[in-house]
Amino acid sequence: MEVTNTNFVDPKDVLPYRVGDVNERKEAQQTRENVDERKRKAKEDAQETRKRYVESGKKPKVEDKYYNSRDEPYQIIVSDKDGETDLCKSVSNVVKNLEQKTTTQLEQILTLLQQRKDNECIKDLKFVETLQEVAEGKSVKQSSLYQGKYYPAELAVDGNTGTFSHTKTEENPYWWVDLGKLYKVKQIVVYSRTNCCGSYLKNMDVTVGTSLDNMSLCIHYKGPASTGGHFNLDCKAAMVGRYVKLSINRKNSIMQLAELKVFAYRQKI
Repeated sequence: MEVTNTNFVDPKDVLPYRVGDVNERKEAQQTRENVDERKRKAKEDAQETRKRYVESGKKPKVEDKYYNSRDEPYQIIVSDKDGETDLCKSVSNVVKNLEQKTTTQLEQILTLLQQRKDNECIKDLKFVETLQEVAEGKSVKQSSLYQGKYYPAELAVDGNTGTFSHTKTEENPYWWVDLGKLYKVKQIVVYSRTNCCGSYLKNMDVTVGTSLDNMSLCIHYKGPASTGGHFNLDCKAAMVGRYVKLSINRKNSIMQLAELKVFAYRQKI
């Protein structure tokens, strides 16, 4: 059992150290005795309180106030055998409970805020634009066939860079793909032949339009390309169209493509 006085002031700190008068000496002695008596009484009360609470199985409460020689209140804190006060234990438990409640409430608030944010984003979001490859397997056509029957236009959208489309040598050869519906076309990726003749791809216009009679320039490719390589052709801004056309505006030219990919935003216009 330990009794701790958190605010007690020793009388010698507040009474004259030297008392010349007998009455003053007696008064000082009486004051000390009174303080000692109060301390003794407080200790007894604390012990009694401790005993009472131990017998009842309840936690002692620090409620009773005592007074020092200056009539300043102080309290008795009762310690257990481990030296930890019941008050400290009580405060510690309160703090832990408060932390748990606060953490739980904070998590709930954050969850609600995130849900609100997500809902607002979903509400304001009309669509999510993602580039998709939209040319593979689609309907295609080119200006001619090599030797009248070889290397058709479909070989440029078969997903295999080992095959290729090929026109005959002619003026202004072209190749186009019908995407099947309107898209916002952003990028065209062209793969040249893997075994030769990559340099044939040069001075080429890439156009996009809603019909073959209504085409606009996406980009001009000066080239030349390299054998077995590929290059990206980006429109400055996404262009609405269903058709993508490649044209070489020169005499004695050949259009040959190992593969062509069209990347567009898949959405209804």
